[in-house]
Amino acid sequence: MPMAASAQETAKETYTFRDTDAASEASKEASARIAELAARHASEEAACMSKFFANACAKQSRRAYLDQKAVYDNLRQQAEYYLRADAEQQRQARVSERLTQAEAEQRQRQSSAAAKPPATPAQPAVPPSPSAQPPGTSPLTDLGAMPAAPNASAKPAPVINPLPERKPDDPAQRAENRKDYERRQQEAREYAERHAEQSKAAAERRERRRAEREAERLRLEGASPAAPAAQQP
Repeated sequence: MPMAASAQETAKETYTFRDTDAASEASKEASARIAELAARHASEEAACMSKFFANACAKQSRRAYLDQKAVYDNLRQQAEYYLRADAEQQRQARVSERLTQAEAEQRQRQSSAAAKPPATPAQPAVPPSPSAQPPGTSPLTDLGAMPAAPNASAKPAPVINPLPERKPDDPAQRAENRKDYERRQQEAREYAERHAEQSKAAAERRERRRAEREAERLRLEGASPAAPAAQQP
């Protein structure tokens, strides 16, 4: 693992990895070291705030942190690049293998099709001559057995829903229904009477207001000054 003493040179160093396991281990180690550097830098920066030259102390701590971080960033980037390149190489190898297998299968199918003899076309069937048939077997005279008539009984019978069962007469329930009916009739009569009384009262109020307006009109007409009499010549 590179040391922080030669940070400027080590940040540009090129690394080689034995295999993907080594590259993965190096990437994890670099990430862990970067996290440690960040934690230590935060602690040092907080300690600088209590010193006399706080800004200079914090600036020096940050410079050291960035130099050491660059070293491990370089290592991690190269390790991750190695892992990506190896994964891409394996993907291309798988694709090439599938293409080679598909081409081999295509050649095999073409070879099998070329080696197979062409199929002989089927000859159309020639119906036998009527003269060669024995008597009584002519298609015009020998019609065979008559088809059976359809069985009318095979049709499914219509489904008839049974009538609902009638409930037994209950005198108590009948009396209750009668009482409820009479109650509703009484409420309807009372509502009609109230409505009639209200309509009658409203009509009386309208008639009274009309009589008052008529009396006011007559009073105003009687109070108006009479027209002056015409002068005699």
